[in-house]
Amino acid sequence: MSEVTSGYLLVCLTEECGEISKAAAKALRFGIARGTPDYGRNDQVLALEIGDLLGIVDELLKRGILDPKIIEHSRHQKIAKITRLRSVGKAEEL
Repeated sequence: MSEVTSGYLLVCLTEECGEISKAAAKALRFGIARGTPDYGRNDQVLALEIGDLLGIVDELLKRGILDPKIIEHSRHQKIAKITRLRSVGKAEEL
């Protein structure tokens, strides 16, 4: 069995980001709680794709390829920005 390389994980990361983008676009276009039998509900598909992304991120963290401190700092900054924009009624500007 061949070893999973960091390059392979980065390719998977880009693929998962694309799949999340596609799922989010479908949710925006057709509605978050809507879907089709062949695709699934948009909210569920989006959640599955985010789960896949988080699995790749976990593996990149485990291998020391990503810095968890940087991720947490950025995450908290994004939450603060959303909170600020929501408080002034500009959440759509995200």
